[in-house]
Amino acid sequence: MKLRPPTGMLQFIIFLAISAFVIPYGINFIAGPEGFGEKVNLHATMTDAFGLTAGTGVTLRGVHIGTVQSVALSPDGEAAEIDLVVSADTPIPVASYMQVTMASMAGIQSVDIIPSTDQGPYLQSGDTISAPADKQPKQMDAIIADATNVLDSIGSGHLNVIGNELYDAFSGRDRSLSELVANGTALASLVNRNAPILRGLLDDWLDVLGAMSDNTAAFESGMRSTASFTDQLDANQPVFVYLLDHSPKA
Repeated sequence: MKLRPPTGMLQFIIFLAISAFVIPYGINFIAGPEGFGEKVNLHATMTDAFGLTAGTGVTLRGVHIGTVQSVALSPDGEAAEIDLVVSADTPIPVASYMQVTMASMAGIQSVDIIPSTDQGPYLQSGDTISAPADKQPKQMDAIIADATNVLDSIGSGHLNVIGNELYDAFSGRDRSLSELVANGTALASLVNRNAPILRGLLDDWLDVLGAMSDNTAAFESGMRSTASFTDQLDANQPVFVYLLDHSPKA
């Protein structure tokens, strides 16, 4: 007669086997891309950290790749020092910069790394990533404050007038409004399909403007000559009219 392991022992073995798979998966899910494997530590200096805190998500092209490890004032108190921890599996070009953005309308912040190229060299652990102030988008609190100032400058009475005028303009014109939206969509699609052509036209136009800029003096001289010629024609208009009236018929 074969001995069978106790039921409790069998359940315990099954529990250990499942735990060996589930627990690492759970840790990796919670810790994110930097939970296991090699990590890359990056440093950034900003004039304003926009309220960043440790644990804020870091994304590259909208894909989560790490978190903010720490945020602190510089020793002189004139800047903010930000340390990031990202996955080493994601190469980040040196020609990249970081932005502090709003990940949702609720005001949840996110650090988005924006590469200027998809080629190397790539940032290594300990490197510094730039965070130029002129590349930082306007923050939600500033947008709300500006919107409030605009609304305050309009006044409640004017808002009522605007609302009434919009109602009168679109009331009973559902079909026209839907056609306007549909035509706008079609126009956007047309522009998108012909984007390469439009881009080429704009590039050519920029070349023309550049050539005009390089020859500003000659262009201005030519325009002055043209203006002088048209002024002379206008001044001698009676003579031309007389000649046309008294010229022999063909």
